[in-house]
Amino acid sequence: MTDGFAEAPRWLKPPFKSFSGNEPLQVDARFRVRLPLDFVDSGEREVVVTLSQSGDCLEVWPKWRYEAFYRKLWEKTSMSTDAGFYNYGNREYMDLVRDLVMYHSKVTIDESLRLTIPQQLRERLNINAGDTLVAVGHVETVELWPEKAFSEYEQAKSSRDPSRVFRAEGRGAGEFGGDAGPVAPSV
Repeated sequence: MTDGFAEAPRWLKPPFKSFSGNEPLQVDARFRVRLPLDFVDSGEREVVVTLSQSGDCLEVWPKWRYEAFYRKLWEKTSMSTDAGFYNYGNREYMDLVRDLVMYHSKVTIDESLRLTIPQQLRERLNINAGDTLVAVGHVETVELWPEKAFSEYEQAKSSRDPSRVFRAEGRGAGEFGGDAGPVAPSV
């Protein structure tokens, strides 16, 4: 107990720096981008690159953070756990899980802070040598947006209802978009 407050649980204390800001990056001839130092967890050069849930950009996760997320995801999808048993019949949730896992690739950031974009992800987002990507800090991850997709996202964002994000029925209602309670299997 410190200053009348209970000490925060260890999992609430970020052991890494959080990522914020944005920066344009050029894709080189070997399909690498040089990440700004602010977008690299200094203690971790191994990352997981995956397609974002929206499918419009890539997410770069510090490996240790992705592994913690993946363990939690496993608990919520495995038929050997109660949550997994209930989520198994939730088609939308299982599609979300499939998309997150199907496109993930482990990548090592080199000593020059360059990240090679995996081929299946380049092809999925039509990323070519010479293209500009916009790196966007997203607290625990870094998003890599093709420049045109980011511009379209920014334009579309201005027409959205900001209160939708905080409504109970919104996507964030349950952790990782699922397990809001037992779901009857689809028939």
